[in-house]
Formats: sequence, structure tokens, C-alpha cells
Amino acid sequence: MSFLVDELPYDSQDPEDIYVYAKKLEGSKFRDACSWVISEGSTGYGGNKGHLGQYLEKNYFLYELNSDKDPDFKEAGVELKVTPLKKLKNGHLVSKERIVLNIINYMEVVKEDWINSSFLHKNSLLLLIFYLFESDKDRLDYLIKFVTLWKYYNVDLEIIRRDWERIVAKIRDGRAHELSEGDSLYLGACTKGMTSASSLRDQPHSTIRAKQRAFCLKQKYVNYIISSTIADEIPPKGILNTLDVEPFIKDVSELKGARSFEEIVLDRLSIYSGQTVDEIHELVGDDLNNDAKGYYASLAARMLGLKKSKIEEFEKGNVDVKIIRLNQNATPKESMSFPYFKYKEIVEEKWDNSTLLNTIDKKFFFVVYQEDEFGILRFKKGMFWTIPYDDLKEVERVWKETVSRIISGSAADLPRISDSEVCHVRPHARNKEDTCETPDGQQLIKKSFWLNAKYLKEQVANYN
Repeated sequence: MSFLVDELPYDSQDPEDIYVYAKKLEGSKFRDACSWVISEGSTGYGGNKGHLGQYLEKNYFLYELNSDKDPDFKEAGVELKVTPLKKLKNGHLVSKERIVLNIINYMEVVKEDWINSSFLHKNSLLLLIFYLFESDKDRLDYLIKFVTLWKYYNVDLEIIRRDWERIVAKIRDGRAHELSEGDSLYLGACTKGMTSASSLRDQPHSTIRAKQRAFCLKQKYVNYIISSTIADEIPPKGILNTLDVEPFIKDVSELKGARSFEEIVLDRLSIYSGQTVDEIHELVGDDLNNDAKGYYASLAARMLGLKKSKIEEFEKGNVDVKIIRLNQNATPKESMSFPYFKYKEIVEEKWDNSTLLNTIDKKFFFVVYQEDEFGILRFKKGMFWTIPYDDLKEVERVWKETVSRIISGSAADLPRISDSEVCHVRPHARNKEDTCETPDGQQLIKKSFWLNAKYLKEQVANYN
């Protein structure tokens, strides 16, 4: 690690002193914070205004930029990450994006184990600097809201270890090209760099080249960090309302055996298999309102032994809970919908950063009920589900066909359920007056993508 001055305004070997120095940034704009350091006579270097992290590295922390495998503050074992916030209409602060960590070297990571991994070496202790993104301002005028020195809690670190091992196992199997955000809970493997052939990388045990990826903390997990950091505020401004959330895993010892988090969840639910909704309600949910919109999701939380309505690990891992009701023939009552899209916005997207990909390429938790011969709804099973790679490619095809038709003026005729075995597009509106404008000026009813009921039937039936 190379510094720009002989005497630093902080102890580069002491994580706490680095943190105390970084905390001085809170409430400052990037321009003012670095001007303060420059005024002390440290350096006159202007910095890279296009990358705020590099700007602080050079102008505030006074070290040379590097892309080492070591943490940014090597002697202290601290990695610096500068990351944006956005403010919602209700005033809550949320992460604007995931936190990208180190690039995954497919050929090298398969030689590592967790304890000696390059990931753990570089990212065990994170100095996180959060700033408020405002599109109408110059980057150097963004306000630095708060700073935290983040060390993973024991349970989180154990889940992240399992995530890392799951990602690396897929790479070892020659399936790096199939990596998905749905493979893991907190630690993701996100695409990094351009989507062109120049971003493709060799992988072991396969001739298929895979997109370059990096380890990352998922956006919902970053929201958890934000909430934890500002929890002392009254009222709290973080997106996770801790009054509504309860952890399923109470102690890290529960994860030390061979069973994964997912297996523990499914084992807990299995004792209710075959019971009617009324029977389960009487056992664990007698204080729940069975007419409430989120009743079945809340009942699932009670089945897991939780008193609160939201499962902390699901919130932090962006696990989407879906209730599936099967008829007597084991077919879902309806296809599964996703939020409606705006015609003029979807045509501006690329698949790799599309709203649909971000919505569907993640882990789902299906709570499955089935009608018996008398039409009574009984709990069948719980299942964690991630869309298979080949099926995701089919969703991509349907998405691209949808965009193509909208651009060509055929937004009224989008892919139907007969056009794909996986998904289709159909209306998703309150009524026929619930419309939005197309690029060619038509006012058409709102529509969304749906996973076909028949496809869901196969996925539920084939789940082991």
C-alpha cells in the first residue's frame, strides 16, 4: 500500500482510527470534504471525479489507487466501499444498488477453501461510506450521509460462507455460465463489466465461456446494513422496520451442522404437511386475520415458529414468498404474475439490467397448498425455487419479443400463453381504464409478464 504523504491524519494500521477519521465525512459534500484535507496542505491532486470511491481514496485517505487482492487498508484489514443511497417518498433511505466486492477469478477460486479464500481475506471488515444520490446534482455535490465499519454478525457470516461455497461449487461443476442471483441468500455473483464477448471468461471443466462476475452483497442485505447503522434514529429511517421482522435462526450453532438454512426451514414446515388451513390456524395463527391480504404469508411465518410477520433472513436475502394454491389435479389456480411494466420504459431497457430479470432471477419461497377431494385446502409443502438456466433463457426470448413488438407498434399483440411453455404477457390492471402510453402514443391497458400455470405445476411436481 502506497501513501501520498509521509504523515497521515489517521493510523493506517488501526481499523477504529480509520473509522473515526472517516466519520468526519458525515454531513459533508465530496467537494467540501476533500477541500478540507487539501487546505491542510496534504495534496493538490484533483482526483477522478467520475468515480467517487477513487476520489476519496486519493484525496481524503491519501493513498495510491490499487487493484490488489489485499484490502485497501492492508495493515488494518479494512476494505473501503463508497455506495449510493436513494430516498423514497416516505423519507426512508435505501440502497440504490448492491455493493460489488472482488472480481471472481473462475480458474483460481476453485482452488480455494473458505477460510483461505481471497473473498474473506479482502472483505471481512468493510468501511462503508453512504452518500445520497441526486440525479440533478454534480457528483462532487452529493451529500455523505453516514459511515459505518461493518463486520458480519456470526449468523450472517455463516450464511455468507454457505453462499460462497454454493457459488464456487457451481463453478467447479463447469457451470459458471449458469450462475444466478437465486443461488444464494446474502452473497451474490453479479455480472461485472460489459455484456459483449470481451467480458467473457474461461472457466474450469467447461468449454463454455462465462460472463465476468463479482461477489456482491445483495441490495436487500445492504438495506439491512443501512437500517442497522441508523437504528438509533427516532423514527428509524431505514427500510427494514425491525418491529415487523424476526430472525428464523436464533443462534449460529443451528447452522454448524450439515443442514443448510433452506433445509432447516423446510424441516420445520414439514410437520404441517397434510393439515388443513383451519387446523394450522388453530395451532399457530389464532390471532391472525384470515381475511387480511398477507394472511397466508403471515401464517407461514407462524408455522416457522415466528411471532412476527416477516422473516429476517428472507428480507435480507430478497427471498420472494409466493403462495401457490393447487386444485385437485395439482395445477395452480392461476398463473403467477409480476408487476406491470410501462411500455415506454421497457423499450429503453437491455435484458441484462431489465426490471424483469431483476424480478425473476432470485430465490423464491413457495408455500404450496392443495385442495383435497372435498375442496378443502391443505398444506402440501414449502419449497425454495430458482428459475432453471434454460427456462430463464426462454423468459429472455419472450421479453425480447415483447420489446420488439412494442417498438414496432404491436403493443396490443404481445406473446400469449400458447407462444411459450414458460411465460406469457397479459393484462394486469384494475380495470379497462387502467392504461399507460405506448411509444407510438396509444393508451393501452397495463400488462405484465406471467409464469404459466402449467409450467408452475411441473416445477412444483419435480421439486425434490
